[in-house]
Amino acid sequence: MTSLALIAAQPYLRQQLSPMDYDFFQQAAGLFPLQLLGLLCLGLFLSEHGLSAVTAFGFRNAPVRSVGRAFLIMLIVIPLTFVVMQMIALLMQKCFGIVPPEQPTVGFLRHHPPLWQTLLLGFAAVVLAPVAEELLFRGVFYTFLKQRGFPGLALWGTSVLFGIIHFNLGALIPLICLALIWTRLYERTSNLLAPITGHVMFNTVNFLLLTMDLPDWLERLVKK
Repeated sequence: MTSLALIAAQPYLRQQLSPMDYDFFQQAAGLFPLQLLGLLCLGLFLSEHGLSAVTAFGFRNAPVRSVGRAFLIMLIVIPLTFVVMQMIALLMQKCFGIVPPEQPTVGFLRHHPPLWQTLLLGFAAVVLAPVAEELLFRGVFYTFLKQRGFPGLALWGTSVLFGIIHFNLGALIPLICLALIWTRLYERTSNLLAPITGHVMFNTVNFLLLTMDLPDWLERLVKK
């Protein structure tokens, strides 16, 4: 619906907005409505079944210990993930001549947009996306399939789907691995705050690397 509205409004928006502002509008229109719609649908689902998010997702199950465990694990996982992502991108280029296409939001941030635009996209990436995606993938999809007697499908199916929906070929395998780790955290803690914390940490570091132009530095380091 948002995409159709954006397409219909393109001629007007191109005339009224600067190229940078128009590009920002495209990024925001692709991020905010989707995440907010997911949270709204989840809220309606919980309300219809008479559940609260606190009870359904175990937010009161040792929250400090759950968050702390996720924090310590991600301190090790995050650096390894970024190194592996860079190595995969280099191997794809050298062995198969495939250059993973840059995601639109990444390209937008590399042009150093105004601070308010960067902060809004950062909020969507660092707060909205981790919360919405963990509630849906680990909190709902994984739990639903596992409770129906399909633990293998719950673990691998939701993790692979999580990787695919990000439409990033170079990061597909690392994202699947991250999803497996976050699912394991949810299993061990019975608190969705654990995978949310891990997801927030990963997205935060990724966002900071993009805005600080450090991926190029990391790529040069890997090449050495």
